[in-house]
Amino acid sequence: MHDLSRSGFWDWYKPFKAAFNGLDIPFDTKDVGSAANYRVMLNVVRPLFTLDSKSEFVGDALERWSVDAAHTTYDLTLAENIKFSNGDPVTAQDAVRTLERMMRIGKVIHYDFTNFSSVAVIGPREFRIILKQPDPGLLDAMTAPEFAPLHRSDYEAATPTFKITSGAYYVKEVQGKRLLLEKSPEFDSSPGPSTILVHSLTVDELLKAPPGRFDFFPSPQVDKLTHDSLLKAGLNASRLNIAHSFFVSMNAESDVLKDLAVRRYFQKIMMTSEKDTADYAPAVVPSKQLYLPGGPGRVSKSYLEELGNKIAGATYPAKDKPQTPLRLLSAMKSLSQRLIVDKLHEAGFEVNVTKFTDWKHYSSLINTQTFDLVEANNDFAGDDLVNSLRVTFTSSRPLIMLPKGSLIPEYVEKAQSEVIPEERYALVEKVEHTLLEDALIVPLYQSFRYVYLRDTYSLEGWNKDVSEIAFWKLQKL
Repeated sequence: MHDLSRSGFWDWYKPFKAAFNGLDIPFDTKDVGSAANYRVMLNVVRPLFTLDSKSEFVGDALERWSVDAAHTTYDLTLAENIKFSNGDPVTAQDAVRTLERMMRIGKVIHYDFTNFSSVAVIGPREFRIILKQPDPGLLDAMTAPEFAPLHRSDYEAATPTFKITSGAYYVKEVQGKRLLLEKSPEFDSSPGPSTILVHSLTVDELLKAPPGRFDFFPSPQVDKLTHDSLLKAGLNASRLNIAHSFFVSMNAESDVLKDLAVRRYFQKIMMTSEKDTADYAPAVVPSKQLYLPGGPGRVSKSYLEELGNKIAGATYPAKDKPQTPLRLLSAMKSLSQRLIVDKLHEAGFEVNVTKFTDWKHYSSLINTQTFDLVEANNDFAGDDLVNSLRVTFTSSRPLIMLPKGSLIPEYVEKAQSEVIPEERYALVEKVEHTLLEDALIVPLYQSFRYVYLRDTYSLEGWNKDVSEIAFWKLQKL
């Protein structure tokens, strides 16, 4: 076995080197808590569904499927001749045992498996899912790694190792914050690298690394100077169809922010402009709404103009600013944190910042401490935003703080089971409208994801119309 920490390792062993910010190593499908984990895991497991260039569902591990009119019974058939990396066939039994594991876990980031009534084998490759409540968004959810069939060595284990997988790569070795991926001999033939050394780094570590050290990494809001140095080091930059909304959640039950007029004033002082994001343009764009514009379920332009007038006229309703510093939960080294703190200081407010290192750390803090303000982000770029809302309001790691009695959880729950698209979009729009109208959030900016790739490789084979990061499709030039 290779000693990944040994001195001189880089000199004698030169696999394709990738780096991700926020990647939890080791990882598990029960806690896909970051975008990095999501992307890397989809190179290791084979999801039931994927999306084509028109954002239509196509089977990956599945060959065919059918859904009853009530959206409660799903009959699914695995593709023929798909195998795990050790040569074992992927069977309906594997799919069912994997889903039974998720049912025991219950609520996870990308789905609430407590809505599963039963899952059963109905043939060698056929299995059936029966839900307690209708969920027309289940097919969309099945694109996530949580649904991918695991090998029995993983679904029978307390903690999966992914040494035998159904995806393009399997985990050959893990050491510290690095893992070695090896291409599966049983996966469809592909031009991607045979071996990938994946590093998990903080944003600071990634941006301080020598520009030529890595062959691939998604950008953590790279500024123009860093961007130029990476291009000079032999990397090419490509923009993907991945855009995260960065926002501030305001705690309407805190003493400082319980008054709507105060929260409206905070919307005013924390709103961003092009000047605030100029050093990161064009990847970072100021935003006045939570969802990325241009799809169904968004609030109207006329409403945003009306809201903008309300915000512009907001004033602080009290004579004196609070003496106690505001409690802010924020990511380490984030652009958002600097903007928020600077703007609050300019307005005369003191701030105590608690910094989270990753989403596991965030989950621990948000569930054990009380904050006035929380800086967070999520992907709100797609047409069907129900899954994004599931992630945003998941009880184990809520990204937005809601006051008691809020109707938003009801809207999200109804949207998950609503069969008629127009009605589902209306509920999704209600969520955004309520968050803005009740001043529960301050939209900051939209951050479009770029990836940097060694210029001896091409990502021409990637589906750039969806948020795909597929190492096995990389082409050596």
